[in-house]
Amino acid sequence: MVEASTRMKLQRDWRLIDLLPLFPELGEVQARGSFALREPAEGQGAYVKDTGGRRQAAGVRLRGSPLSELLISLPHEDQTRENTDTFRRERALLLGVVEAIARSTNPAWRCHMQAAIERDENASSMAIQVAAAMAVEDLCRKGLWTPQPPEVA
Repeated sequence: MVEASTRMKLQRDWRLIDLLPLFPELGEVQARGSFALREPAEGQGAYVKDTGGRRQAAGVRLRGSPLSELLISLPHEDQTRENTDTFRRERALLLGVVEAIARSTNPAWRCHMQAAIERDENASSMAIQVAAAMAVEDLCRKGLWTPQPPEVA
């Protein structure tokens, strides 16, 4: 995992090698082969639920660009102090992106995905996770992917 700072805006980058210890099921998916993004594209996902007069909404935007490996970048608000809510939101965003890639028939392994929460109204971790997964699915539905052979270990 690498942290980069640009114009006071922080982001946390996750490479596949960082994700494998956290999500071992990705190793099995990786063996199936992969798809590479040919040109920049965007995906969006949203989750809205009204329960007892209380609205819960999450919106995630995902920007994808070509890259020879998987790299997931998440905004990181504050690296100087531990913030439980920021950590919860970041983990839900990452989990939603990774689970959608792992579930995909055509796994998107070769691209840079920049994910950001654009809407958060009382959103639970699950709401953010679902919106992130929907954003990946939206991005993967676009016909901008080239099949790649499985990597031989």
